[in-house]
Amino acid sequence: MASTSISPPSSPPPQPPPPPPQPSLRNPFPQELLPPTRNYLEEITHKRRRIEQSQKKSLINNLELQPHVTKILRSNDTSSLLETIQIFIESKKPSIQTVFKSLAHHYPNAFAFKLAKLLESHPKFEIRNEVVSILLHIFKRSDKWNPSMLFELKEPLLNSLKKEYDNSLFQPLCETIGLAAARVYQYPYLGGWIQLLQYVCVCFSGGNVRLMKWNQMKGLIMLAELPEEVVENREFWLDQGNFNAVFSDLLEFASSQKEDLQELTFNASLTVMKMSKDLERTEVCDSLLPILLDFIALQDGKDEDLPDMVKQLENLVTLDIETIFDGKEGDVFWCMIHVAEMKDASEELRSAAVTVIKELDEANSDGMESVVKKFSHEEVERVFSVIMDMMSHVVDDPVWYDVDDKNCKDVGLIEDYNRGKFLLNLLSFDGDERVFVPVAIKMIESKYAVHSDWRVRYAAMLAIDAIADKNFKGVCIYMI
Repeated sequence: MASTSISPPSSPPPQPPPPPPQPSLRNPFPQELLPPTRNYLEEITHKRRRIEQSQKKSLINNLELQPHVTKILRSNDTSSLLETIQIFIESKKPSIQTVFKSLAHHYPNAFAFKLAKLLESHPKFEIRNEVVSILLHIFKRSDKWNPSMLFELKEPLLNSLKKEYDNSLFQPLCETIGLAAARVYQYPYLGGWIQLLQYVCVCFSGGNVRLMKWNQMKGLIMLAELPEEVVENREFWLDQGNFNAVFSDLLEFASSQKEDLQELTFNASLTVMKMSKDLERTEVCDSLLPILLDFIALQDGKDEDLPDMVKQLENLVTLDIETIFDGKEGDVFWCMIHVAEMKDASEELRSAAVTVIKELDEANSDGMESVVKKFSHEEVERVFSVIMDMMSHVVDDPVWYDVDDKNCKDVGLIEDYNRGKFLLNLLSFDGDERVFVPVAIKMIESKYAVHSDWRVRYAAMLAIDAIADKNFKGVCIYMI
């Protein structure tokens, strides 16, 4: 059988034709509008440079600060610091103030110690005033504290307080020492600050008779500025009888006819009441709380310190110390209503007063409900007048007239309105005799619904809506 052979092809097969060229996508943006390519490393560098430049505007950094560090902080005495402060007082040069801010920022421990040593030497008043101002700034702003330096600061600060008898410096100096004490008590191994507590107690009843008033003022202010952690020195307060002594002195100062001591006693009493919880001596609150409430009630609506007093009472309520307010909810309620009724009470003051009631209701709703259920007709009228006065504080807003806006019902209702609405809801804890609803409806009909001020009429309408929502679910109003 003959074999057959396949001869190779004379040439390779032809390549397939290339695909037709596709048109490129058109860029819809002109070339000049295209965003530039981002260089992230370069952006970070620029951002860091901007931060450094902004720091240089307010502070001196790095090597530029070293001459001032050498002159003020590394000198053996305080003469350079004294000289610099004296020049600043006379010239008020911003450059010197920048040096102080920079030292406070970069070297808070060393700068505070130098200032405290200068203050301890008791220079003239202008120097002391500036030193206390700088120290207070440092303790408020800085958290870079070395425990060993805090220990070293205790003695010069306390000695400065003992030597100070210009009452204009009592408050800032005591506030500064209070902030220092708070940091000292953050480190239990420092042992607290017994010497400071001893001096506070001595200020109340001991010392030079001629200087007794100033000592009492310093003692009261310092007691108010003490951190709550001072209760850790339990032996000092209880075993040595100092807590009883302080409490007795506070009661005496509260009955004093001197208004300056009464106001300082108010703030100091708040501190003692806070301490009483951990010292298991909460029975002192039975005596101190009525004093605080009476002092608030005696103030005028124009008193600039009254809003702060009411806010401090609010802070006491939020501590959740049940024994302080147990059974005294009615006393607190009527004191705050009295504040809200004050003729010249500001919106801030009224809001603070109602906030105290709100916090008290959240802490003990059963106690507040029992108070409300005992209201007489006259008491309901009194509270409802406050409610309507607060709820009438509304602002005409264009969104009201846009019915398609889902928020149209809530705009224009400021904080005063919300506080009044809370009181209105609180009064809905109606007792068996249903005192609130008949009184409220009668007052709205005869006084508020026909008022000439549209805001009062608007508040009346909102009050009726709230009353109906709370009290007449499924019941007709005409049944009242």
